[in-house]
Amino acid sequence: MPLINSTTDFNKLKYTSSGGDRWDQGKSGQPYIVKSIPGANDTFEQQLDGTPQSNGGVDFLLRGGLKAANAALTDVSRLTQMLFDTKSPNGFEFIAKQNVLSRNNVKTEASFGLGYAGGALNQGIYTPVGTLAQAGVGFLGAHLNLLGLDPTSPMTGIGGDQFNGFFPSAGLNTYFSTVNQQNLTNDIEDSNRLVNLNNAVNTNTTSQTLRGNITLNPGGDTQTNVLQYGGGPGSLLGIGNTNIPFADQRTGLQSAKLPKDVPFINPDGPNNYSVYGKAPAGTGTPNAEASQVSKGNLFVSGSGVTGTFASIYPDFAGYGLIEGLALNLGSSNYTDQPAGSIYNFNNSVYAGLTGNDRLTSNDLKLDIRGTRVLTQDELYEKDVASESGLTNVSDFRKNIIKDFGLSTAQDPNAVSSVLSISPNYTTKNKQVRVNQGDPGKGSNLGVKNVLHYGVAANTLQAIDKINALKMYESTVVDLTKATNDFVKFRIAVINNDKADGTATYIHFRALIDGFSDAYTAKWDAVQYVGRGEELYNYKGFGRDISMDFTVYAQSKAELIPMYKKLNYLASTLAPDYNAAGFMRGNIVRLTVGGYLYEQAGIIKGLTYTVPMESTWEIAINEEGGNDESVKELPHMIKVTGMSFTPIQSFVPAKADSLEDPTQKYIALANSAGRTNYEDTYAIDYNQQGSNESNAI
Repeated sequence: MPLINSTTDFNKLKYTSSGGDRWDQGKSGQPYIVKSIPGANDTFEQQLDGTPQSNGGVDFLLRGGLKAANAALTDVSRLTQMLFDTKSPNGFEFIAKQNVLSRNNVKTEASFGLGYAGGALNQGIYTPVGTLAQAGVGFLGAHLNLLGLDPTSPMTGIGGDQFNGFFPSAGLNTYFSTVNQQNLTNDIEDSNRLVNLNNAVNTNTTSQTLRGNITLNPGGDTQTNVLQYGGGPGSLLGIGNTNIPFADQRTGLQSAKLPKDVPFINPDGPNNYSVYGKAPAGTGTPNAEASQVSKGNLFVSGSGVTGTFASIYPDFAGYGLIEGLALNLGSSNYTDQPAGSIYNFNNSVYAGLTGNDRLTSNDLKLDIRGTRVLTQDELYEKDVASESGLTNVSDFRKNIIKDFGLSTAQDPNAVSSVLSISPNYTTKNKQVRVNQGDPGKGSNLGVKNVLHYGVAANTLQAIDKINALKMYESTVVDLTKATNDFVKFRIAVINNDKADGTATYIHFRALIDGFSDAYTAKWDAVQYVGRGEELYNYKGFGRDISMDFTVYAQSKAELIPMYKKLNYLASTLAPDYNAAGFMRGNIVRLTVGGYLYEQAGIIKGLTYTVPMESTWEIAINEEGGNDESVKELPHMIKVTGMSFTPIQSFVPAKADSLEDPTQKYIALANSAGRTNYEDTYAIDYNQQGSNESNAI
């Protein structure tokens, strides 16, 4: 109505016959895209709920259906017209602003190549190509680069970890790939920026990074700037340079309190000056008031460490010390300082002894006394395990003295008194002896023995062979399989259909989190008439063992076998049925080290818990597809509250012998028919003193 009633100025606009929208009857060209007002020339098709029907189809893979693609094309058209609109400076100003912002950003060693305008634009050159391409493919979830001549280089998530783009040389460079490539194709020391900076500072020269886009120690002035580059935060809209200054609290010869124009006397000649500075014009003697660093500032004369570092700092007679460093030194010159207290002790095992007690590097006193160890030179001569392989490692702990050709006058069976004895770790290490494996062990190709997601789990070699060991039926444990462990732990579920002791053996590589063995005696109270106290009548005996343990899959090939065993163990709490359909329980035999050996009993309860710190298998392959050889499962399971009630093979009673009783509640066994109860242990009472002296 305001437009019709002429109450606004909108109806006073002078439009040309061709649709101009400016006061001068010109055309701005905007809006860039013109569409009809919805509902003005057509009729909405309503859905059942009364809302308009989408003209893009059903929301399925794309929100808005096919309309999303049409909207993307519209955005590309609108942005293209805006960025290259010759009637308005907005687009060209936007392009210029992005390049100025890139110039103002921080320059890195990756700022080089066509994508960075040869290094002139620190974060990359901006062209509308990246913006237009992103607008066109954004509805697909793709993320292109804003900067660089090729917005597709690099791009993650396509064709692997990183897609190099259609024109890699015109795209962006990642910092890590740049530094890595420098280290692979150049000498590391020559390409490392910190090494180059250190060399430039030590020589008071100017250096540059490998690509030449960052200047190190500009001007050779080690007191001012660490590095310099064009543009960056220190510039004004990209004009000028950014300088990173040195810290104002530097030490040693680089100290800010040590003037570089002070003459340093060269010990090689009375009037020759060192490279650290030059003498003022017309002078031939040092400035007596100049501050100086001498050896006395760092090490007291005569100290045990002075000899090592003495040649680094020559004496400078006539110079004072830097403020605060002359305290307690006694003199400003190194040669005049008193001997240091740290030199007043003898740190040599070969000095200070005389006669037969004197130890020298050529004597065999260390060998005779059983304290022989490898010297530094002998250690250096040994093969390195990572290069020669584990089987070639020299076990220096095993009878170490025998390796050094002692004379026949010495004990040929002597062993070291300072090194603990142990099995030979070349042939009896834990990987070999108990089949544990080493997830971090490197191969000859430098590849770690870790989970390999490119190979199906059922074709991989398991790292921990006990964890991956299948269940098997036997009357006894099968020693031909990988069953040996540090502490033996297994559960054998007795076959109810056989009377010969056949059982299904389950072996776990477990961490025992808790173990308790509870014994109870039942006494009923009886109170007789006329008696105030209670008397007791023995009624019975009980025993219950509780265990908590953790199982963990170290490799992909162990995961499914471990869960198969956990599933079978849980099933033993459910009933078993005979051929006639009668329900019956399950009896197991439990072995825990030498405490319980094939102990029959029943499991009354257990709980599986996934701890918060456990990692999970997500069942994908190296390409991100589905891996059917495993499932989405936690690698760690805690088995808690496993309640085990033993069924004794003897009549529970008080031990009938002090030495070898029939009632062996604690087995002290790890094989059938052999226990340590049979062993006798002698005590030498002559070493314990007289019993009579302690008589009461």
